[in-house]
Amino acid sequence: MKFKVKLFATFMEHLPEGAGLEGVTIDMAPGTTLEDVYTRFNLPEKVQKITLANGIHQKEFYEVQPEDVISIFPPIAGG
Repeated sequence: MKFKVKLFATFMEHLPEGAGLEGVTIDMAPGTTLEDVYTRFNLPEKVQKITLANGIHQKEFYEVQPEDVISIFPPIAGG
């Protein structure tokens, strides 16, 4: 099953070389969860993640669907 993953801010360093803001298309088994995606990209476990699937906020147990666009952000602070 293929879907796109976009990582932002400090998480971008976990993308494969040559990937840009458009992210990367990856192929994983059906039943893949967002937690599996975090592991695939070696995202730090202790850092909270803000994750959207097709623009809708999702929790780590969400099962990714073919052609989804997954966007993952670290916590953002501002003021």
